[in-house]
This record gives sequence, C-alpha cells and structure tokens, in this order.
Amino acid sequence: MITGYIIGVLNYVLLPKYNIIFGLKGILIGALVSLAVLVLIRSETESTKRTRYLPYEFMFKVSRTPGLMITFVLFLVIVAGITAYLSGWAMIFLLGQDSSFIVPLAILTILIAALLLLLAKGRTVELLAVLSVLVIVLTLVSVFLIRNEASSVIVSKQAKLYMDHVLSSMWSFDSPLNIQGLATFFSGILLAFGLGAGVYYVIGSFSPEELNVERVLLGVFVLQLILGIAASYTVAYSLGASFQAFEDAVRNPNASPEEVFRLYREFQTLKSYTGNPSVSVHESIQAFYLIPSILLDVLPKAKLMVYSLLISLYMAGFTTVIVLIEMGAQMTAEVVQTNRRNALATVSVLSLAISLAMWNEALFKVFIFLPFSIVGILAAIEAYPSLKSLQSHEKLLTALGAAVMLVIGLGSLYYSLTGIFAMKLAAITGLILLVPVAFNSMLLRSGRQR
Repeated sequence: MITGYIIGVLNYVLLPKYNIIFGLKGILIGALVSLAVLVLIRSETESTKRTRYLPYEFMFKVSRTPGLMITFVLFLVIVAGITAYLSGWAMIFLLGQDSSFIVPLAILTILIAALLLLLAKGRTVELLAVLSVLVIVLTLVSVFLIRNEASSVIVSKQAKLYMDHVLSSMWSFDSPLNIQGLATFFSGILLAFGLGAGVYYVIGSFSPEELNVERVLLGVFVLQLILGIAASYTVAYSLGASFQAFEDAVRNPNASPEEVFRLYREFQTLKSYTGNPSVSVHESIQAFYLIPSILLDVLPKAKLMVYSLLISLYMAGFTTVIVLIEMGAQMTAEVVQTNRRNALATVSVLSLAISLAMWNEALFKVFIFLPFSIVGILAAIEAYPSLKSLQSHEKLLTALGAAVMLVIGLGSLYYSLTGIFAMKLAAITGLILLVPVAFNSMLLRSGRQR
C-alpha cells in the first residue's frame, strides 16, 4: 500500500525537471529532504501502530487535535482529484482523444477506484502490489527501448547536442541552484511521498506488528529515485527527438509553415522544461505531456514503447488514487461516524468535484498550484500529533524533520503569494484548509459528549 501510494504521477511529470536543471547537487539535496520526510512518515506510522488507536481516536485522546482530521480529508480529496486528472491526461494519448476527454477519464478513474475498493475489500492490497510492480517494470523497459530507438533514429548533430547537454547537466555538480525552483522541487518531493493528508496515521493503525516500516520506506525511496532518473532520461531523448522533428520539417519542402511552427514551439516548450527552474507548475506539466506526440513524430517504431510508458504513468496515478480514497474513507468514517460505504461515496464525490472543476482552465491552474503552496506547512503540522507518543530521541528527530518541512512550506507559500493571481488564490485557498483547526476545542467537547 505504501509503495502504490508513493510511486505516483509526480515521479514522472515534475521531479525529472529538477533532476535535470539542478543536477547532482539538486538530487543530493532532494535526497536529504527525502530522508527528513522518511523520518516523519516513520514517526506517524509508528505512533498509531504502537498505540493501536484509529487515527481520530489517536488525535482525540493522545494529541488532542481532532480538528486536523478534517483538514487532512479536505487536502486529501484535492490531491486525489488532481492525481486522477493527471492520470486521465496520460490516457488521452492511448485512446487517441483530445484534451476535452481528460476530465471524463479522471472521473472514470475515481469511479473505478471506488468500485474496486467497494468490491475487492481485502484484495485491494494484492491489486496494488501487482500494479506497483507493473509500473516499475514497464517504465524501466520502456525507457531502455526508447533509448535504443532514439540512438538509431536521431542523427542530427544539433539534436544530439541538446540531448547530451540534458544528460550531462543531470550528472553535473556545476548546475546553479535557484531558490524559487528549489521550493517547488522540495514541495513536489513532499507531495510525491504523500505528506499532508494524514494517510500514514491510518496505515499505522492497521499495519501488522511485524511490519518493518523503515525497510519498506527505504525500498520505496530507492525505487522512487530510480524511476525519477529513468523519466529524466526519457525527457532527454524527447528533447533530441523534438529538435530532430523540427529540423526535418525545415528541410522538407512539403512541410507547411503551420507544421514547422508547431514543431518549433514544442521544442522550445520542452527546452524550457529542461532549463528554466522558474517555469510554473502547470506549464511544466503541460510540457511533459508533449513527450508522447514528440516521440511518435520521430520514432514511429516506438509506438508500443511510448504506450507502455503512458500505461505506467496512468497506473502510477491510479494506485495513488486508490490509496487516497481508501484512507480518506477511513478518516471520514471515523469523523462523522458513518459506515465504510457512505464514507467511500463521500470521498469519491468530493474528489470527482475537484476533477470536474479542473475542466475550467483558470480553476485548473488554481488547483494545480494549491498543493505546492501549502504542503510544507501541512506536513509540519501533520508531524505534531506523533510527538505525543514517541520516545525522547524520536521526538527530537521528528521535530527536526517538521522544522525542515516548515521552512519549505514558508518558502513555497511566500513564492505563491508573490506569484501570478492563480498562485495567490491557490495559496489563500490552501490556508483556508486550516480553518477546521480553529474548531478543535469544539470537536473535543463534542467527542467527550459522544
């Protein structure tokens, strides 16, 4: 379940950008942030695993912060809706449809996830295990085959230079760092690990005594790093293929000016993805999703490979959606004292509403920015309840990890509030998610009466 949750869509669409731009320095700094994240995940999981409280019981009886549960559920459904939307984006290429089908596919993804959770019950973990293995295998095989195909097809000297420049940048210590880009990069890492939604308190409540959380988390961290680097290589081959397509069109007398301009624009968009750390999140995501059409323009024999990569991307998002809906249902059932079926329906409908709202371009930008603007602060707050049940040395490590999250969160919030209007609105909306905490004392009183 942890593997299916963490190996998600951001490992493909965003983190490779910063692996390339910041090079080895960025990868190593990102690894340090990831270690701080792993400390918090371990603390949160162990806090409910040791006490054997359900999350709401734990936050009511131990940490005295039941208001956080509502904040977690609200953030969770937003992330679920966004993840389903990004997964649907991958599917439109497989189905040969245009962008108008993204939202229907996102809605279908959520409905399938909810139905599987309703019908599969205990077999859900087995399903997640199978899909997670498929994601890893298909991704690595696809990248390897695309590399071989690109090596034989990309013949332009300039295209090879662009491709080699990206690969050398990723393994260089000389790449400059950019504070705004690092804030987005670190927030992306927190989102990729799934912090801010309270999921790990639920996992700890139901995890078996013999589960070695540290070993699982370390394994998933390594897999996440491997997949991020593999996706970075795909971006590099795509940039070379993009320039090759543009150069071929320029030399082709039968190519229309519109076609030449389209290929040039795609090349410049992808080039900006690999070189400009200040490009906004939604523009970076749009750039990544140009890759399938770019590869198919130049590598016609790579159709099966590209489709395998897209299936991996979809399943990575789908497994995350399954875990989010299941964990959200567990928390909702506790908070409002309802059965699992009603809780699943509630979380699914709210997630559907988020995906549906993203049909509007302006709302799409707001919702895409929202998690990045607030996740660091939510991750720091999420760590607080676990401090009540840990030993002294564990408390110190958890507090240090929370401090790192808070610094990242404040930096991301600052850049969001000083950014474009959509970023400002996303940050304000994200802060509104903390409003339930203000009603914490009321929830404590109602809990005692109940």
